[in-house]
Amino acid sequence: MAIRSCLTDLLFQLHLADAENPLLNNDILHQPQVLTFAGLLHPLLSQYAIRLTDEGEQYLIFYCAVALRRITDGYPLQDFDVEDGDDAVRKASTWLAGELSKATGKEIAAAEEAYLRVNIAARRVQEVQPTKIKRR
Repeated sequence: MAIRSCLTDLLFQLHLADAENPLLNNDILHQPQVLTFAGLLHPLLSQYAIRLTDEGEQYLIFYCAVALRRITDGYPLQDFDVEDGDDAVRKASTWLAGELSKATGKEIAAAEEAYLRVNIAARRVQEVQPTKIKRR
């Protein structure tokens, strides 16, 4: 799991520092399915009322690109488990896992969907109503 996380983090940090970095011009990010994920992610999250920053969405796109390549090459995540948590996040991660399955032509393990769920939940921005903010 550490190598996968490190690769996603590295791609994300390179993107933040310089979106034109030549290291971002690689076959992992130029898979045709990555553009599909990028186009579907925002509407999907909106459908389930999940708000992410632009950076959070970009991180998920990088994660999906890395996962797509890893699963295609025969290295699926086998051992990862979390509690169900938020229903909207679970539905979004299940849908994304289905899209990964279509893109790879392979069944997606429950561990893979669980890790997607953690990534979505970790980047989720909570909406705070102005009336809930206390003044001093």
